[in-house]
Amino acid sequence: MKFIKYGGEPIKNIFEYVANKVTENPSLKVAIGCDSKQLRYKTQYVVTVMFHSPEMHNGAHIVYSRFKIPKIKDRFSRLWKECEYIYEISEEMHNTLHNIGYTNESLTNYKLVEVHLDLNPNKKYGSNTVYKPAIHWFKSMGYNTIAKPNSHAATSAADMLLK
Repeated sequence: MKFIKYGGEPIKNIFEYVANKVTENPSLKVAIGCDSKQLRYKTQYVVTVMFHSPEMHNGAHIVYSRFKIPKIKDRFSRLWKECEYIYEISEEMHNTLHNIGYTNESLTNYKLVEVHLDLNPNKKYGSNTVYKPAIHWFKSMGYNTIAKPNSHAATSAADMLLK
């Protein structure tokens, strides 16, 4: 995945970029999110890395990767792929942060990044079919996992970048 800043500037190595950001400001929290949409012949994904700090009050710093793959026709597979992309980045991001000695008091019992899922706990929505398996999967791996409506890296940032 190739990540860029919101203004379009490319990031050479997302893991080095995040390590530098949290070294400069240890109060930053890191969250990973993803969203997708169907296009005519492709499925488009946006994976976001969101930095937030209590000092920022409102807003966050966001970097992202936007890409297309051959169309995934069924909803469950498309949404599960979002989870796989989040997992792929989150695992390496956790290892990178762990190796530089980063700590986050709000995540003392979890891995060092939050996982934000664009999945709805309400059964009346289609993304609910993936909600329980995804939540259990990420929690079993030690991630603080947040779903709609509070999963801002996915439901706000990634969603906006898809449009």
